[in-house]
Amino acid sequence: MISNDKQQGDALGAYAVSKLGAKTFAVIHDKTAYGEGLANDFATAAEAAGAKKIATEFTSTSATDFGAIVTAMKAAKPDLIFYGGMDPQGAPLLKELRKQGVEAKYMGADGLKTSNFPTLAGDAANGAFASTASVADDKMPGRAAFAEKYKTAFGGEVVAYSPYAYDATNVVINAMNEAQSADAAQYVPKLAASQFEGITGKISFTESGDLKDGVVTIYTIKDGQWVVAE
Repeated sequence: MISNDKQQGDALGAYAVSKLGAKTFAVIHDKTAYGEGLANDFATAAEAAGAKKIATEFTSTSATDFGAIVTAMKAAKPDLIFYGGMDPQGAPLLKELRKQGVEAKYMGADGLKTSNFPTLAGDAANGAFASTASVADDKMPGRAAFAEKYKTAFGGEVVAYSPYAYDATNVVINAMNEAQSADAAQYVPKLAASQFEGITGKISFTESGDLKDGVVTIYTIKDGQWVVAE
């Protein structure tokens, strides 16, 4: 129901070069399947767009000391640093980079695009970039009506991926209705051939089961708030 990590990495790599003007870059990741995979996809896309990778560093999901990484970045002097991982490490890493005078642009994927990231990174967060594997809220055709119904039902604001969970449920229900069966052998072929208009947009799938024409939205932080990047 959302774009996959490769699509995020590809979009971010292209953006880093075409929009941010990065000629050299470094990648840092947390050695998880998520973080390393994104870092590799980003690097491949950035290199294809004409940039050069000049450093690779690693951390972990429990790291609190980033001194060695910061030292390596100061020596490498990349135009841009991509972090593959989550905000508990990505935010303090950025904070330490800025404290030590590293001014390279800083970018990550949806692991950094959280409400906690600006708080964890403080003033250093401003100017950072990250993505979501989804369309921006104001581009989502059915979001306003969904938000009203959601608030009535649950008494709060829409949680980030709630519209996608809603569409995922309904696209399966629609396939079952078309097949007139709850037997997977009967409805899965209908699901694979779906042309469903959901609140997040048109939903159809590739042969591998990924969302066809998945959208990636890139954000930046201005005055401590995430906004869609120009």
